[in-house]
Amino acid sequence: MHRRLASVLLLAACLATGSCADPVEPPGGDLPGDPPAKPPVGPPGTGPESLVALHITAPGVLELHGAELLTITGITRAGYSVVLPGPPVLSSSDPATASVSPAGVVTGLLRGTATITARYGALVSTLALTVRTRVRIEPGYSGNTYWPMAAGDTLQFTAALVDANGIVVESAPAVTWASNNPTVSVSAAGQVISSQVNEAATITATAADGSASVDVVVSDVLAGQPAIIRFAHAALGVGPITFVPSRGEPVTLTYGQAIERPVMSGSFTVQTTGLPAPAPFGIPSGFVGVIRGGDHLTLFAVGGANYASVAPIWTTPASVAPDSGLVRIVQGWTPFPVVYIRPTGAAADGLPEQCYFDPMNASPYYPLAAGGFDLILQQKYGSPTAPVRLPVAATAGHGVTMVLVGDSPATAGVVTFADF
Repeated sequence: MHRRLASVLLLAACLATGSCADPVEPPGGDLPGDPPAKPPVGPPGTGPESLVALHITAPGVLELHGAELLTITGITRAGYSVVLPGPPVLSSSDPATASVSPAGVVTGLLRGTATITARYGALVSTLALTVRTRVRIEPGYSGNTYWPMAAGDTLQFTAALVDANGIVVESAPAVTWASNNPTVSVSAAGQVISSQVNEAATITATAADGSASVDVVVSDVLAGQPAIIRFAHAALGVGPITFVPSRGEPVTLTYGQAIERPVMSGSFTVQTTGLPAPAPFGIPSGFVGVIRGGDHLTLFAVGGANYASVAPIWTTPASVAPDSGLVRIVQGWTPFPVVYIRPTGAAADGLPEQCYFDPMNASPYYPLAAGGFDLILQQKYGSPTAPVRLPVAATAGHGVTMVLVGDSPATAGVVTFADF
């Protein structure tokens, strides 16, 4: 009855004014018996009264000493996920294991479990969080996607638990070792023995906190004739370095020493002391390489106390005329320089007679007259510095390899090794 009366009054107003456009429908619910109003079209409300739940997005596992940022959103009655209009109140059931900041950063402090709680008004949401370490196998990969082996080789793997920064927190955890290929067996102590060529296996170490794997490949190209290997220690400020071939006795060198020796084909590792821990760059404790029959390998440890690497140089011995002085250069320090080879006392500017720039590698041999000359180093990255002049000498009768050492132009130096 009320609805019909309203329509009659609207029609009378239309005839009186001459404007009979369709009237605007009231939103509904304003008169007895009308249906309820429809929800407004547009973005959902984000006020506290419109939220029915909270949602926490975060990994359920956090590495020890690692940090993650929580994402906390509100869920509306219509099912929308929206940004909260204000910060939630956050807490941890065990702050000594996992702490949480007002900004939502959770940090793993001890191995264990904790519950993170978010409160926003009357709404509450929780997240169970596990803090654990990561399993690391040593020696690990370095420059290879797998560990190379020859038939009959024996490799010793060890496992450690490390935190998010790679620092060892437990050096001898309880670990179960397994191989997915019976021709490449692994003992309960992590010793791997290969019995057949052209085989591959994945070696897995499983601890309470998780597992890690390393691949090994047994190749027939490693078998056969011996190789000639030269090991040289030119990493300034780094302690002793030990080169361990898979077949033969290890050799330990200190800074400035080099040794050349025949070895059987197989693989080798590099072990070092004296690097800071953890080293963001540097010689990994399990550097691995391959020695093939007939190879002639020069392996330099180069760099300094804060940055060091292993630079392998594959060469073939060649005869050298007795009246010549051949020089090659290995760069080992950072910031990387440009190297000019000049006669002793020559000006440092202008185009170089010889120039070389290739970090952590070796130049070709430069033919020079025997006697003194200068290396002029110019910094390539970082703040410009004045060129550094290093006096050096080429020796008649054979070549020499000069390794740049130091951590900066101010500490630059050269270690010279004769190439027999």
